[in-house]
Order: sequence, then C-alpha cells, then structure tokens
Amino acid sequence: ALGTQEFLRVRVGVERPGRGDRRDVADFVLSRFEPEENGEALIAQAADAVEVLAAEGLDAAQRRFN
Repeated sequence: ALGTQEFLRVRVGVERPGRGDRRDVADFVLSRFEPEENGEALIAQAADAVEVLAAEGLDAAQRRFN
C-alpha cells in the first residue's frame, strides 16, 4: 500500500510451540495467549517500543527493547 519498503517495523516475538506441542507453528502463533502468559503486558511493551522509536530513534529503541 505504501509502495516502498523504506519504513520501520516493530515485531513482537512469539516463541515456537513447546516440546510435545503438536500444533503447526502458524496455529500456535495465531492462538490465544495461555492464562499464565501476560498478553496485555506484551502489547504494552510493543506500544512503548513504538513511542521510543518515534521520539528517540531506531538505535535507542533497539538498545532498550532487543
């Protein structure tokens, strides 16, 4: 839609299924969070990363969130 690849992306990491979990990786990644996982905290951290990226730049965001 933008017509270019010249833009920054913020990716939220999701691990692979655990040992013994027979789900396909795509099904695992697209599934709901488990009760013990804190999805809201993950989303809040991603939003914080976007704010730092916009305010302080790529290097600062990478140092803080990678």
